[in-house]
Amino acid sequence: DQAVEAAVRERVAFFLIAGDFFDKARIEPHHLAEGEAGLRRLERAAIPVIAIEGNHDVVSSYDNRPSWLSYLNRAGLLRLLRTEFREGKPVMKPWTEADRTGNWLDLGEARIYGAGWFGASTAKRLELLQPHVERRGFTILMLHAGVLGIAEEFGMIHREQLSVIRDRFDYVALGHIHKRY
Repeated sequence: DQAVEAAVRERVAFFLIAGDFFDKARIEPHHLAEGEAGLRRLERAAIPVIAIEGNHDVVSSYDNRPSWLSYLNRAGLLRLLRTEFREGKPVMKPWTEADRTGNWLDLGEARIYGAGWFGASTAKRLELLQPHVERRGFTILMLHAGVLGIAEEFGMIHREQLSVIRDRFDYVALGHIHKRY
């Protein structure tokens, strides 16, 4: 609510959710209703919402069942970016309104890439993604990973591992850490 209030008050160009919109994949109906209410408020204010899935949004990393973010994407309340890998390469596809899928989109002067949650393979997948990134305007990467040294949890990467993308992105929106720092 506080983030939505600030976004509406400041009339931001867009609102990023870097994963873990919910604290777990199986949620109570009132939690979904609260999330939808905030997203509808952003929709009324004409603020597009771009999201990626975090480890708490998906049932399992090995399970292809849709997440609640998939539902909210289909409902038109957010744009879910998801990077898939096939045969060791990222599938690069612009997000379109027609099929509501893709791993990047352009909004105004920004190009936004959504990488999501890769767990222990984050560093390797960033290396694979990097040569396929096309800079345009202010280029953003949404990644659901934390940086070692800020927190010591599973799914963290070293600062040096982020350096492979340094010349490709102007801003990296990180998720995964559930505490203030």
